[in-house]
Amino acid sequence: MAIALHYFRSDPPNFGDELNALIWPALIPGLEQSEIDGVLVGIGTILDSSIPQHRNVFVLGSGAGLARLPPGLEDGTLQVLAVRGPLTARLAGLPMELAVTDPALLIRAVYPQLLALRNRAGAGQTLFVPHFTTAKDPGWRRACTRAGIAFVEPSADCVTILKKIASARLVIAEAMHAAIVADALRVPWIPVASTRQFSTFKWVDWALSLQVPFRPTLLPAVSARHAVQRAALNLFAERCLVESVSTDGTESALHSEGVAVLLRETAQRLGMQQSGPLRSFKMKAAAVHQHVIDPLVARLGHVLFRASDAVAEKQVARILSDLAATPGYCSTDEMSTARLHSLQEKVECLRDRLASDLRPGTAREHPGSAGAGTRRKWQRTGRH
Repeated sequence: MAIALHYFRSDPPNFGDELNALIWPALIPGLEQSEIDGVLVGIGTILDSSIPQHRNVFVLGSGAGLARLPPGLEDGTLQVLAVRGPLTARLAGLPMELAVTDPALLIRAVYPQLLALRNRAGAGQTLFVPHFTTAKDPGWRRACTRAGIAFVEPSADCVTILKKIASARLVIAEAMHAAIVADALRVPWIPVASTRQFSTFKWVDWALSLQVPFRPTLLPAVSARHAVQRAALNLFAERCLVESVSTDGTESALHSEGVAVLLRETAQRLGMQQSGPLRSFKMKAAAVHQHVIDPLVARLGHVLFRASDAVAEKQVARILSDLAATPGYCSTDEMSTARLHSLQEKVECLRDRLASDLRPGTAREHPGSAGAGTRRKWQRTGRH
């Protein structure tokens, strides 16, 4: 038996998701040798129905909002130590004390030496980290070159990306975990969006957990290829971008009308997610775009769209240059440290649980174990 890591895997790999393979084995050694048959649900917007149902499930910092919630939240079958933020807690009907923050913050505990890379004189580079679904368009690289900004490929080696972020002056992030890691390493960040796959819910959820402002900048299409991709997403993907929602970083932002509407609309969208023939058609159409239309537009772009692409790149470059001249956002040292301590307490709690439970000769029953007659929520409240 073993505790397997449950997280989103893609080809090529995505930086934020791959942080799971760096953080959890370092902080909780022996997962693969555990006598518990289970899964650890950690970094990512993965608190959903894809979680395996017939094993012990430990949730430590995951977010919700992109897919239907998993069964087992109400009766305690899923053992929830922490979730990403207050919106996930509300959506899932969990106690607010479980809303800590995204566990990618733990990167500071795994690699404390990264803090020493930060150039406190402010002479580091400005980075742009796109979402992994849009990164393959070469227009982003060209726009960044025009703006004097370093482009970071989100599928590159995880540790290499961490070092780049740690030594940056500012991170312009469409990939949310680039912003989360930047904040963890005390580097300012700015959120941007270029397609409707940008999830306002998950960004606001995380921002509220650290009481940090969230005011995203919407980027125009960087190329004809990107414009076609955006049009395809408008047809085949659910809308996750809510342009009208931002937060000011105060504690009262959680109770604002905009956040209440975002929570309500997300709950409705998840409850109405399509299934059956229509969903199957959309998935097939998306696959046709990915494997046929996108490669075709990419090849034709060099000839047919060169002039228009150059204009689009200049426009995006101007916006990126303007953003690079701003101070960006970052949580306070006190808030970041408090949340890190809370996450570390949750990790310690899980380590203790795995060390004591289901050993040969152990008669004690635990929630979520195969022999437990009554399943109940297993929680430990840390500092918040």
